[in-house]
Amino acid sequence: MTDNKPSISTIMTVYNGEKYIKEAIRSILDQNYPNFDLWVIDDGSTEQTKEIVTSFGKDVNYIFQKNSGIAAGWNNGISSSGGDYLAFLDSDDIWTGGKLQPQMEFLQSNPQIKASFGLMEEFYCPELTDETKKKYKCNEQAVPGYSAGTILISRKNFMEVGIFNHQWEKGIFSDWFIRAKEMNTPMHMDGKVMLKRRIHENNHGIQKRDKYVDYVRMLKASLDRRRSNPSN
Repeated sequence: MTDNKPSISTIMTVYNGEKYIKEAIRSILDQNYPNFDLWVIDDGSTEQTKEIVTSFGKDVNYIFQKNSGIAAGWNNGISSSGGDYLAFLDSDDIWTGGKLQPQMEFLQSNPQIKASFGLMEEFYCPELTDETKKKYKCNEQAVPGYSAGTILISRKNFMEVGIFNHQWEKGIFSDWFIRAKEMNTPMHMDGKVMLKRRIHENNHGIQKRDKYVDYVRMLKASLDRRRSNPSN
């Protein structure tokens, strides 16, 4: 990071992501914002993820950790990086061109807004059969992407909400988002598509579909916090 504009650190956690991670990384490196870096946290991969990531050379910071989960990886990347702002991308998804620049311009021009999000499109991975596609819902139109993959937020404002909770296996960003809403964090939804989410059989949400109970527990935890602090 060398430009005098605010710096952005993008964090990616990956586990055995050799199939799609090159395209994900390229979508980050192709951004037109001049002052950002990328941190890939390898969550104990056992295939060729390391070789693919390190092939990008100094453009990507690579860290290996024992398998500890997405939250641990994201938090590792946050603590290891030094950017003024934080962004995230899953290793099987793709940023559209020109994501970071308009978000940064908006946040700099509207300092009362603490977090910027964008629209999300979903697409089926080409190798899925028609029969398999019927099993997984894919939104045909762009939808508001209140997700880690679209957010841009200053490190300071992120840390006011707090780091990701290692307790959850599913909906990890949802827990952070709920806590941010409890704090009445001002947020903005940009009208442009900024994230393309790949639907395939190894999606984290699909693999962890038996963990939907985590969402119920998150909501209960939020209710308990509100009860203990009714001024929020």
